[in-house]
Amino acid sequence: MAISSPPISIILVETEAAATYYLIDCGAIAQPRYCLGTPGYAPNEQSAGRPCLSSDVFALGCVAIELLLGKVPDLERRHEHLEAVRRKDSGLPHMLERLSNPDPEQRYPHAAAALEALAALNLKTPLDLVFK
Repeated sequence: MAISSPPISIILVETEAAATYYLIDCGAIAQPRYCLGTPGYAPNEQSAGRPCLSSDVFALGCVAIELLLGKVPDLERRHEHLEAVRRKDSGLPHMLERLSNPDPEQRYPHAAAALEALAALNLKTPLDLVFK
């Protein structure tokens, strides 16, 4: 099963033992002459042709917001989306604020740092993201 949410792709690989999600960007950042991205998922620096490692972190935060709320993220309504996540009491509001921050300096610097923060939440299953 593959779920594609621009500008990133999330691939689900299922085995008998477990299901694992992989985040891939297909090398889009390696083509700096082109401005690739989808409104709502691409941060301002990417739209301006200056992507950085935390640009993918922003996109991941937007996908997480969409998965939790069932709404396509909108940078102008970011605070409204984050407030809706707080009402779900998912344990993720602070992490999502950092992931989807418009300022790249305020985001996790790369995906490994975001994964470390996620692991620190001690979630047992993906459903804990929504129902914790």
